[in-house]
Amino acid sequence: MNDKNDILMLNLPGEIGSKVQEMVSLIPSSEKQVCIVGSRDIEMQVNSLFSGILHTGMLEDYTFEFSFIGNDEDISRNVAVNRAARNVLVMDAQHLLKGSDIALLDYIAAHDALRAGLVIVLLNVDLMPSVTEVVATVEKVLGVKGIKAPLHVVGKGNTGVWLVQHFIAKPVNLEDVAGEKTRDIAVFVHDSLEKELSRVEQELETLDHTIARFKERRESFEVYAKQLDLTLWVKIRNYCSAHFDDDVTKFAKEARLLIDQELHTIDIQKIQFYFSPYLNYLWGEFLCNEIKKTMESVRDDMEYELASLAAKYKNYFGKEMETLHLEANGVRAGNQPISFDTVELYNNSVKNVVEGVIRNVIVFVASFHGGFWGYLLGEVVTNVLMKLFGGLLRIKRSNTELVQLYSEAVTQQFQEGLEHIKVQLKETLMPSLERNFKESIREIKEKFLKNVEGMGQQYDRNRTALSACREELKSLLNKEVLGVIK
Repeated sequence: MNDKNDILMLNLPGEIGSKVQEMVSLIPSSEKQVCIVGSRDIEMQVNSLFSGILHTGMLEDYTFEFSFIGNDEDISRNVAVNRAARNVLVMDAQHLLKGSDIALLDYIAAHDALRAGLVIVLLNVDLMPSVTEVVATVEKVLGVKGIKAPLHVVGKGNTGVWLVQHFIAKPVNLEDVAGEKTRDIAVFVHDSLEKELSRVEQELETLDHTIARFKERRESFEVYAKQLDLTLWVKIRNYCSAHFDDDVTKFAKEARLLIDQELHTIDIQKIQFYFSPYLNYLWGEFLCNEIKKTMESVRDDMEYELASLAAKYKNYFGKEMETLHLEANGVRAGNQPISFDTVELYNNSVKNVVEGVIRNVIVFVASFHGGFWGYLLGEVVTNVLMKLFGGLLRIKRSNTELVQLYSEAVTQQFQEGLEHIKVQLKETLMPSLERNFKESIREIKEKFLKNVEGMGQQYDRNRTALSACREELKSLLNKEVLGVIK
């Protein structure tokens, strides 16, 4: 049927390949390889009997191994039995045909080539009422199993001489033994591959269910994450809508009074060097404070939303992260229920992360008013500033005239042009602030989403590997060398 080399050439997976190598190495290469098999209960008696026999040297051409087995042992996996071309089954007449004895007889019965190498030695027959009855009982069982094997009763004749005579009289066909052993290996391979295929298919089925559940959770999580910045920005925008106009109006009134007072107390001839920067400074301080109040108004909302995001992440994907042995890229959700003390983002508490977002927005506003303020003011003070800083300044003016010019600029900035500035703030500052805020939140979300994407990729890799393994197992099972095994 199959040559052992054909089986060895198969690219068998893992432990199956290792076991096949071992089984092939156990195929007997000489008919003089003998295994003495007995129950563990009679180990001492067997050792005593055969130590005397082997000491005589009459069996020096033979290689002996001993195997003492239990009632539930799988003989087909017994190394000593598998390595032997001949088997000597030693039985206790007082406890005939124990489970271990039957196991060996069943193994021999399944291998025609090994029957020629079987002999049976009976111990303690002298302690039984009838030798004939003991022998008849054993022969009856052998007959049922289709085995014809010589029996020797210890104490009746020389056991060593009897063994030599029967070994010589009944040669073992090694080629037939090798063929049967090879078939055993082929059956083992086929059965093992089928078990492995069943396991892989079960894993694939389980993985498919896991992936389906993961995709549902991923979609839900992504929807939740994507609306997070919009939800928070709506709260910010609503706060601004409710407070911004009144706050700007109040600030403009206070700033105008402040500057009017200063125009009458400072060196008016030097004011030209810091008047415009001073206006920018006042606006910048106001905007930073205004945005800080705005962000503080949604601090609790941000903390809750980010903690909820982390908690949802852990609830959905915590076990997957552990199962797949994936690192969390600095994102870790704490124990439930949601607690700001047990939820961490990037090795920081949620409170610290939110503080960072607020700080980032305020820094942005502080830099914004310096870089874009000229555009933001638009045409409100253009004419007055041109008068102040244009060619007219070459004309020497009195303090009264300068105070009048600067007062006019302040009036246009903080009174007549206020509505225009409000519009510019809404149309220029707010969109930029929105982009900056959403970018800060997006960076947080992307950490989570990147981890989720990594899980999906790992699942895909696992499925690809399992699918390839399944196809390889199917291919091996269809090989001609295993095709006849059913």
